[in-house]
Amino acid sequence: MDCFTAELPRAVSLQDYITAFYNSAAFRPERWALHLIGPKLPGGTGGEDVRKLAAGEVDTFAAWTVEARTDTAILMRDFQQRTCSWLAVKAHAGKTRLYFGSGVQRPDGALVKALMPFHRFYAKALLKSAVGALER
Repeated sequence: MDCFTAELPRAVSLQDYITAFYNSAAFRPERWALHLIGPKLPGGTGGEDVRKLAAGEVDTFAAWTVEARTDTAILMRDFQQRTCSWLAVKAHAGKTRLYFGSGVQRPDGALVKALMPFHRFYAKALLKSAVGALER
């Protein structure tokens, strides 16, 4: 399990954060790769699919299904039940703290341990890219 945070000096809704995160420059290559898998996935991978997820109109996006959602957080699990992702926003004093966390079902495996440094780097890059999109 991990969790990374960033802060913006303004109000940001969960809908805006989800949109920025899954449309960010850092996530686009993953969306493209997921698009190639296509029919095997529970949800679509396009921009309209991101919009629908952000608006709460669908419970699937690409490889993920929404497990829980509130006005300030969304928890999604991948279709193989191996990983989960969590996005959340917390407003305070005119600012918003953004959260991005993920969990791996079997974190003790050799392959998972070997990939953890890349995973942490990628997770931080995804959050930074979403922040950049929200700052524009």
